[in-house]
Amino acid sequence: MALTTSTNPIVSPLTGRDTQAASSGVQFVAVTPTPGTGVIGPVATTFSEILGLMTVYNASTTVTIYPQTLTLHVTVIGTTGARQNYTHVLDDGNRYVSGGTALTKSNTNSGSSTTSEATITFGALVTSAASGSRRILGNNQIREALIEVVGDRYEFNFGGAPSGTGVRTTLGGDFHVSLPAVAIAPGDTWVLHHWRASITVGVTFEVGQFSYIER
Repeated sequence: MALTTSTNPIVSPLTGRDTQAASSGVQFVAVTPTPGTGVIGPVATTFSEILGLMTVYNASTTVTIYPQTLTLHVTVIGTTGARQNYTHVLDDGNRYVSGGTALTKSNTNSGSSTTSEATITFGALVTSAASGSRRILGNNQIREALIEVVGDRYEFNFGGAPSGTGVRTTLGGDFHVSLPAVAIAPGDTWVLHHWRASITVGVTFEVGQFSYIER
């Protein structure tokens, strides 16, 4: 039996979350100011409310910020210890106090002049004490028995499945973490804490990309 082919094109509607957000000018990305250059993180041997790796403060009074993905590249390893912990927190107010580097933010729609309402800071951060409304959204552990390796890539996916599986070897690998969907309300902060027992020098990361939607 002969096979037949159709000359009619297959139409795929552009209705995905990311495409709609980009088309509306509400899709943003934030990266370290110089590509390929990392920022050193905190030295925290336990979960500490006043030491953070990343804060996203929603300075708007009207829009909500929805994180999508966060990709971190290890550029310089820390010292001592093994298992890395990444603890995700939501809280009222602006929790950022000092330290770190402000990330560079861009609208992914070249035709949009809308600017981001987020204040995003990464590095060895000092954060304020948690309020009574603080919510711990989860704790993720990466490289359980080994220290990080230069070239490691850590991907955190908010509200979706991770894009691959981790490679737990002594060589640099990809590690993918699936997280619940998160909504940062106006005037609130999402804090990412990074810690591990016995660490004496912080890990240096490049923020390959932090993507988020504001609406």
